[in-house]
Amino acid sequence: MAFATLLCCAFLFGVSAFATIKTQEELDQVPFILLSDWIDAKLAAKQGNPAKRQISGDDDDDISTEPTIAYQTYRTCDHILLAAIDFTAKGGGSSVFEGGTMSYSFYNASNPPASPDYTVVDQHPVGLPPYPTFVTEWSGPHPPCTYLTILVVLTNADGTLTKNASFTRSIACPCDEGDVKGDPHITTLDGFRYNINEPCDYTLLRDCIHTPPKWKIIMTNGKAIGRSGRRRLECWRLVMNNSTIELFQNGDVKVDGTSVSAEESTFFVMAKDLLNVVTETPDKKGKVVIPYDDTFFLKVETNYRLKLGLKDDYFKGNTCGLFGNYNGDPSDDLYINGQPNKNVTAFTEYWKVPNSCRVQEVII
Repeated sequence: MAFATLLCCAFLFGVSAFATIKTQEELDQVPFILLSDWIDAKLAAKQGNPAKRQISGDDDDDISTEPTIAYQTYRTCDHILLAAIDFTAKGGGSSVFEGGTMSYSFYNASNPPASPDYTVVDQHPVGLPPYPTFVTEWSGPHPPCTYLTILVVLTNADGTLTKNASFTRSIACPCDEGDVKGDPHITTLDGFRYNINEPCDYTLLRDCIHTPPKWKIIMTNGKAIGRSGRRRLECWRLVMNNSTIELFQNGDVKVDGTSVSAEESTFFVMAKDLLNVVTETPDKKGKVVIPYDDTFFLKVETNYRLKLGLKDDYFKGNTCGLFGNYNGDPSDDLYINGQPNKNVTAFTEYWKVPNSCRVQEVII
């Protein structure tokens, strides 16, 4: 799957020149760092938060002046993504893996093969200039609620230097996610089903632990199709860390109101304090948005369907919106402010975004 572009905040990626790595011994000292941890550390440094660990040890606005290789992984029951970015040089120096390759293999941690088979990926032609960037993704299905071990080997252009890493990551659960489809039919995170049919915006799901919520997902129910009165789902908005990412049914993506080019199928988006991966699925039927903190995944398909699954048990029983409270019991998904309710109309009225309803238009 092709990798298009990585958009970054300037205050995070002002990188000073590094000394050129020339020997394997020097390269062995270069750390692999999870990209999202690295970003968290830099944000904490900017905000003067001593409680957050400082990965690089520096407190300025630049990424560490020491060589680093950043990686990011993402996985659900049917999708895995791996990216590696070589921050070993800048300016007059040259990165170790410029023109090189990334080899990867993955296996279930409980049953590793004796000799893993590696797949080789060339440096991506776009990536994150001027840093060599490697990315790959593959589809499952994978066993639910298990762990994957991902093996990575970066090799320089002439094959004389290599950097090895191994990451064990859990697969997102549950695999039975909330679902919105059709005109629209809604299935909550706990499996309760109902329908809505008004041209309004609704809070589909939000964090109900914090005030104000740390994140929320808004759904736009659109115009009627023909004379049937059935409606299309038009847009979904993820609001998190003061940033907004919008996914439209036609495949357009906007970050804080600005369109993001989607000429190629896979790209990373960083918006202010928020890193997301926006990627077209292998069968080219949808897009996935993945917050860097692995809270949830969001998949929008071009047949007017959205799927959303939480990946963090922290929010079990602590969500609200049209997708319910995620406590494992579908019988109380229509409750309002914790009070018993069985009326679908009252429930959906409660979660309408104020002043969001539009004139009843019909598409012939």
